Amino acid sequence: MAGAFAQLFLGHLREFLRDRMALFWTFAFVLFFALIFGLVVGQSWEPVRAVGVAAEGGGVIPRRLVEELKRLEAFDVLEVSRNEGEALWRAGRIEALIIVPQGVDEAVSLRRPASIAVRYDRGRRSSRTLVAVVEAALRRAEAPDGAASALLTLAPLNSGQQRLRPIDLFVPGVLTMLLMQLGLFGASMPMVSLRVQGVLRRLRATPLPGVVMLAAPIAVRLVIVALQMVVICLIAWGVFGVRMAGGSGVQAAAMAVLGAAAFIAIGLLIAGIARTLESANVLASALQVPMVFLSGILFPIDAAPAFLRPVMSVWPSTHLGDALGQLMIGAPAAYGLGVNAAVLTAWLVIAGGLAVRTLSLD
Repeated sequence: MAGAFAQLFLGHLREFLRDRMALFWTFAFVLFFALIFGLVVGQSWEPVRAVGVAAEGGGVIPRRLVEELKRLEAFDVLEVSRNEGEALWRAGRIEALIIVPQGVDEAVSLRRPASIAVRYDRGRRSSRTLVAVVEAALRRAEAPDGAASALLTLAPLNSGQQRLRPIDLFVPGVLTMLLMQLGLFGASMPMVSLRVQGVLRRLRATPLPGVVMLAAPIAVRLVIVALQMVVICLIAWGVFGVRMAGGSGVQAAAMAVLGAAAFIAIGLLIAGIARTLESANVLASALQVPMVFLSGILFPIDAAPAFLRPVMSVWPSTHLGDALGQLMIGAPAAYGLGVNAAVLTAWLVIAGGLAVRTLSLD
């Protein structure tokens, strides 16, 4: 079986390599797309009119600070935990994070100085301006009666933690779309085409196992998509300075393989349902639209209307993009990795089981 698979795999690969137009659209287009889209999305965030306040111990001073900031009505004030705030800051959802440590009330009552940590991008003018406003609000929170007092000071955090840029978030989203295209179109269309042309029926007259007929062309497309993903990652790293440092490369690769398997199962289910190339294209396109626009790979899930979020949580593209974002660039998690893996596995098992029942070589 291995020899037959290798011969059929090489045959499909030679057929692809002889098609110069396919080669161009497969690699040159991906190269141009990555460069142009990377320049369009930019490498820095637009100013965000939001600040996070994390009060680690609660108390009067943190409450007054929040009230003073809200009274300004110049930006949104989010009361968060420190971990939530760090994630929001890294994702560009807040301009600054103020961390009020435990014991601030006691320090002020005893007239002892204390520091309040603030995380912001000192290279951005909007962040520096906002921090100046926060400092003024802190003075009023410390001494609401107007008495002169400067016991509390803002201490900028400099832990080396880098803020994610739009171009960073672009990478896992594009990789997810490549794997989705592989499954929806790369797995379904060739199968339907070979069946419509009667090629699969003729191959059944040979000793060639049916699983080899299905696996060889899909394996060729897996190799092609893997090369496209390498091109995307090299451009992101070499041109735009994206650092793949969020998690384990082995975990990211494993999640990508699981996602590819789930999308291929969906593609084979489409091939089993569709009787013609036209109907297969319609089904694949109908699934592609919600998997792109309702998946969180183009915009954050928490930015979507609340009534759409349960729908978004169902799609495999949502969970693959979320997992790759966490593992590759350390993006904030919308779901846990265990949940992501479970949803992708469910799609693989259900779609794969239905594909086995519906897919016919005749």
